Amino acid sequence: MLKTLIEKELKAILLSPKFVAVFFVCSILVILSIYIGIDEYKTGVRHYETMNAQLDQQTKELTSWSSVRLNVVRRPDPMHIFVTGVNNDIGRQSPIIRGDIIKLYASRYSDQLLFAIFRSLDLMFIVQVVLSLFAILFTYDSICGEREVGTLKLNFANPIPRTTYVLAKVAGSWLGLMIPLIIPLAIGIALVLICRIPMTSAHWIRFFLLIFMSGLYLSFFVCLGVLFSSLSKVASSSFLYLLVIWIGFVLIIPRAGVMIAGQFLSVPTAAEISAKLTEKNRDTSRQLSEWLSGRSSEYRKRIESLNDEDRQNKANELREQYSKDVTIKFSELNQEIDKYHVSLNEEWRNRKIEQERLGFSLSRFSPASAFQLAAMELSGTGVNIKTRYEDQLQAYKEIFNTFITKKEDKSGGIFAQVSKDKKPENIDTREIPQFIYINPDLKQVLQSTVIDITIISFYILITIAGTFIAFIRYDVR
Repeated sequence: MLKTLIEKELKAILLSPKFVAVFFVCSILVILSIYIGIDEYKTGVRHYETMNAQLDQQTKELTSWSSVRLNVVRRPDPMHIFVTGVNNDIGRQSPIIRGDIIKLYASRYSDQLLFAIFRSLDLMFIVQVVLSLFAILFTYDSICGEREVGTLKLNFANPIPRTTYVLAKVAGSWLGLMIPLIIPLAIGIALVLICRIPMTSAHWIRFFLLIFMSGLYLSFFVCLGVLFSSLSKVASSSFLYLLVIWIGFVLIIPRAGVMIAGQFLSVPTAAEISAKLTEKNRDTSRQLSEWLSGRSSEYRKRIESLNDEDRQNKANELREQYSKDVTIKFSELNQEIDKYHVSLNEEWRNRKIEQERLGFSLSRFSPASAFQLAAMELSGTGVNIKTRYEDQLQAYKEIFNTFITKKEDKSGGIFAQVSKDKKPENIDTREIPQFIYINPDLKQVLQSTVIDITIISFYILITIAGTFIAFIRYDVR
């Protein structure tokens, strides 16, 4: 009987004008979003390759290791095709400079303000906003609508269990909603394969987990629609209640949670952090200037105290010693600045984590927020991507600085002099250690999304239980 009722419900949905409109809109939006995502990914790859080529060319022309300046460019990920998240908001490159702060800059939105105005049309937005609204359109009159036209009373002239009838309504509506999503997604996957996007097995696993999360999220709104249809006698009232709840869940609660967290927990701005670091750099420069002045005076006195013969023999030795002392002092001061920056960054990050934890906890009262956070985590475009990237850049910076210091020591220090008769040779840039960004593994991603899956599942169980209770008491006459 359940199978027959599901087939009846699904057939009614497939033959309705609502399904035709939903299928048409979803097909255009899903395919268009994947096509745009592929184009943006290819543009990002071209930007990455162009910037690296320019950097390689500039580095190959250098003749001194002390003049090496790297600019690490962030490589786009194929999962950004489906969920943009904060990928376009954070910077795409970061300079690796001694004593300077690690910071990503030159985001896509800062370069192209037009896209910042209208944001991105991605799969997450389509599911979170468009399809959740369509779920309400499919289900707001599933019970009360049949009561108004009299078919509900006729159905229960037969010995049909009410729980079976409600379950068939939910399952049929869910299947009718998933068809406009799955078919365009299959076409989108074909586009990804045709365009030869380098999707690995890990990427495909994340993609199908994203589809699973989408189905779970839409299940809640399907159940919610059937619940309010079971609580209402008139379809128009059911739709009005559902629309208000949809606005609250999708548009209001996520933003309200973040705003409340921002009011209760303040985080130092980037300008304040930069001002503190600038002050530290100024103090360090003053210390270095005083040290250089004293060491230069000492060096001159030692030279002047030598007779002509010793001066000629020991001048180069003293000069090399002076150069090495200056190199060591520079290294010590740079390490001191780096430690100060790490402490500032740690303090800022702890405050930011507290603010984010509070904001996400409040916004997760909405299943739309839980779905959004899980989708961004699965695609690697969540709020942690900037912190994760900068942490790895900071670790790379230490490796790079150690490498450059060793090369400077071998070449006689940063003030080493080259003979005028000898043409300076270009450095071998192939020796420079390369930065490789490491994505979190699948286990870490699942651990991050389990709380959101649990929240959405809890909401589904509540709405299903409420639907059964409401329909058991429902007057079908």
